Amino acid sequence: MLYIARYTPQDRKTDAGREHRLGRQLLRYGLEQEYGRTWEAVCGPHGKPVLAEGPEGLQFSITHTRGLAACLIGERNLGLDAEQIRPADMRTARKVCTDGELEYVLSGTGPFARPGSENRTWEERFFEIWTLKESYCKAIGLGLAFPMREIAFTKDKEGTIAGSRPGWRFWQTRLEPGGYVLAVCAEQKEGEEQEEGRGMTYEEIFQTVKERLKDADVSEIGEHLAFQFNITGEGEGAFYAEVKDGRLIIEPYEYYDRDAVFVCSADTMLKILSGKMDPVFAFTLGKLKVEGSLEKALKVCELVKRQEKKR
Repeated sequence: MLYIARYTPQDRKTDAGREHRLGRQLLRYGLEQEYGRTWEAVCGPHGKPVLAEGPEGLQFSITHTRGLAACLIGERNLGLDAEQIRPADMRTARKVCTDGELEYVLSGTGPFARPGSENRTWEERFFEIWTLKESYCKAIGLGLAFPMREIAFTKDKEGTIAGSRPGWRFWQTRLEPGGYVLAVCAEQKEGEEQEEGRGMTYEEIFQTVKERLKDADVSEIGEHLAFQFNITGEGEGAFYAEVKDGRLIIEPYEYYDRDAVFVCSADTMLKILSGKMDPVFAFTLGKLKVEGSLEKALKVCELVKRQEKKR
């Protein structure tokens, strides 16, 4: 699960201490939300922070940049990096980018390019590549000791990111306001390709979702939230979930004044609701897309996590 916090920047010395504290606070908050307790974080091999105890395979990754801190928690190897777009050094770009990536950074063309890439600044394009590389470096536990040119990134026509190292999935987003780029790297687990929901109609999928969320406790959510879910492929259709006045309302209609739209297959939706797939890692697999406010969308993910704990 991904947790994000913002703060108002001051001076560099004050910000550095605040970012560190925020990152650890997010880790403690996330562990309490997902596991009902916390464990001490210690320095592991190659300086990678790890938990001294906890469930087997439980990992975390913390990142911070001016005005923002984030923490990713999951039971697999993972890495997280966020950067605020700012002036950069072209020498660094030439050092860490492959030839194809450097073509993208310099001109907005190449194997990572998408329509409109050429309209961004070279610093924007550079930090897209940099955050992906650093998320991988953190996931494998080597940090900046890993030669960054040894992994290369491409995008397909749907915008799904692929790395040249097999067995890893990547996801990236922009966070506004503030001009941030955030990247996630996660190791793929066996069994994540097995399908659920095959042969189900839209009505059956909707009723299954409604049944699994009917007892969700949203009493602590003080704001109005509205989300639309678009199911693609078999059982195609749309429904919405609204948090209003401490109640969760789920209805089989579209919702136009929404905070975000989730787009995925019935298979992905049911795996997320059953706890077989973390929603953040569904992003990295290219199986879940979010349009709209990521930070508000993450509140739905927290709600799903709480429901898993109840079961």
